Amino acid sequence: MNTDERIDALAQNLHLLGSIQRDFENKVDQFQTQVLQFQTEVRQSFRVLTELHRDNEKRMGQVMDAITRLANIAANHEERLDRLEGQ
Repeated sequence: MNTDERIDALAQNLHLLGSIQRDFENKVDQFQTQVLQFQTEVRQSFRVLTELHRDNEKRMGQVMDAITRLANIAANHEERLDRLEGQ
């Protein structure tokens, strides 16, 4: 292999390496874009879940209040029945 052939082979290798590098950079850019989109989706999902949790906590408080009121009503009825039976 003479000098010109070696230079030509090196030039081809450099061209090939440049092409591979560009493809790699494009794939990295695409991956970064996908990661950013995923992060955005995760943040949105987290906000929705936080809001749903807050709503569920509020509803649970309302349910607990209703149960307490029902328990008081049941206790009052039981006392009334006991008094009526005692008369």
